[in-house]
Amino acid sequence: FCNAELKSGIDAILDIIDFENEIKDASLIITGEGAIDGQTKKGKVPVGIAKRAKNIPVIAIVGDIRDGAEAVYEMGIVSIMPALKRAMPLEEAIANSKSLIIDATERACRFMSIDL
Repeated sequence: FCNAELKSGIDAILDIIDFENEIKDASLIITGEGAIDGQTKKGKVPVGIAKRAKNIPVIAIVGDIRDGAEAVYEMGIVSIMPALKRAMPLEEAIANSKSLIIDATERACRFMSIDL
C-alpha cells in the first residue's frame, strides 16, 4: 500500500541516523534499556543495536535485569550492566538517573579494560 515498507522502530531510527557510518571507528558501544528480559530479543533497542554492531562489543546499561535476560547474549550483547548500585524506589532512580548512568558507564568501561 502506497509503496510503504514495514520496518521495526529501531531499524528505522538506525537507518535515519546512518548508524553503520556512526560506529565505523568505534571499539565499544554502550546502549541502555529500562528493563531487559527474555522479550528484549524480540526487537528492543539494545538488540537492534547489537545486530548492527558488526563485531563491536555492545554493553547494555539497564534499570532492571529480569528473567530471561541472558537470551540477549546470543544476539550480540556482551554484558548487561545494572544502572543501580543498590535497591531504591523507582522515583529515586528516576531522580538520580543521570548520575546512575554515568556511574554505570564508568563501571562498564573499567570492566572492559581488564586484560584477561
